[in-house]
Amino acid sequence: DGAFKIPQTVSNIKSFVNIHYGSYHGILISGMEGNYFYEGDKLRLQNFYVTSPMADMILDGTFDKNTGALDFVVQGQDISLKRFKSQFPEDYYAEGHGTFEGVLQGTVDTPHFDGKFISPELNLNGIDLTDVHGQVEVIGSQVIFNDFRFNQGDGNVKMDLNFNSVTKIVHGKLSLKNADIPALMTLANKKTLPITGKLNSEVDLTGSLKEIFFTITGDIPQGTIGGHDIHDVALEITADDIIHFNK
Repeated sequence: DGAFKIPQTVSNIKSFVNIHYGSYHGILISGMEGNYFYEGDKLRLQNFYVTSPMADMILDGTFDKNTGALDFVVQGQDISLKRFKSQFPEDYYAEGHGTFEGVLQGTVDTPHFDGKFISPELNLNGIDLTDVHGQVEVIGSQVIFNDFRFNQGDGNVKMDLNFNSVTKIVHGKLSLKNADIPALMTLANKKTLPITGKLNSEVDLTGSLKEIFFTITGDIPQGTIGGHDIHDVALEITADDIIHFNK
């Protein structure tokens, strides 16, 4: 829905359109403009530039007016984390920019985004993440991160997560290599433990962005607990409202 101008008759559409405002599936669109024309029963959009509070992108592809099928190549030119502030817990700092390249398929009623997100650097809760990249799917309110990776200092993280943008529920797995423990706790919005060092681990997590519960199974080659040196520690930790050291 929205307000727009079409400078041709409906029976002879082959021109340029400019939409001043509108919305799609509850997402505000502040502007759309680009070339369009009909190819039989399909409406083709070319270099169609879309601006919204969440992202700016370019669409190229077709919409089938009979089936409602979408078939677009999508280039997300500016994905700013500040635009997604409402998705994060209150007072959770998130900053950085990225790009998205992929496809938009499915139908008008059930769109399906699938593509790769890339960012040289993001900052979450004061922690710098670099070389951020991975596959992202958006199906309705479900946001799925597949083989999503980033570096934090000299450590790296791989994650496979499923997030619901309506309920804010998240669940999935992380694989950690040489990951800084205090930084991980800050990213998870948990109180910092009196533990320092680097962690190699597999992590199962569930919960919401406001309260994440997780189980960590791994090892700390070297670090400190309460100021005391530790070496070659195997551990299993469960965190809900209380941190449980199972091993």
